[in-house]
Amino acid sequence: VSNFYTAVHPQITKSYAVGERKEMMNLVFQSSKFCFYLMLFLSVPVLIETPFILKLWLTELPDYVVIFTRLVILNTLIDAMSYPLITAAQATGKIMKYQLIVGSMLFLNLPLSYILLKFGLPPEITLYVSIVISILCLFMRAFMLRSMVGMSVRAYFTDVILIAFSVSVISLVLPVIIYINLEENLIRLLIVTVVSLLSTGISIWFLGLSKNERGFFIRQINKRFFHRK
Repeated sequence: VSNFYTAVHPQITKSYAVGERKEMMNLVFQSSKFCFYLMLFLSVPVLIETPFILKLWLTELPDYVVIFTRLVILNTLIDAMSYPLITAAQATGKIMKYQLIVGSMLFLNLPLSYILLKFGLPPEITLYVSIVISILCLFMRAFMLRSMVGMSVRAYFTDVILIAFSVSVISLVLPVIIYINLEENLIRLLIVTVVSLLSTGISIWFLGLSKNERGFFIRQINKRFFHRK
């Protein structure tokens, strides 16, 4: 994801600098989805088989390690969608208000977590707080970009967030069924991993990508591997 984001970062900035707002928005929308899909592709099998994977690695599992691992991965998936939005905001050069609002929201992690822990809630509440704040920051970035660069919040919700959520749900169905019905062992881990990769890849291809995006990938594959234009 970092490598992909590094590649698309200057393109978003350049599109804004030369006044190509439509091209910029297309890059923001597409890269938000692609960052999420790259994370999702590898996250699904790990999210499902977290206990067994950690047992192979640690033998004896410390308290809360499974729930902490899953919640950190979920938080990272949400944050992955935000990277292109951050770049779009930075491209404008007018980020004082943006940084003040979003930065203040992120800072709430510490006091809110402290208060909830004081009330006796379990340690994982800190990551639930972080996830909620990450979701709120994602929407706040989208709303602020509406006034900064004219981005459509509704289009971002329907074309990026809703589609990404749908892909995630569909990708999980078959691997979870296998996880529930097979005994925990290395064979199940391998089966769940293979099925997860196939399920996620198929969901992304048919639901997560538009017709134009699929055409672009087909052209790139033909060009790179079959030397066709």
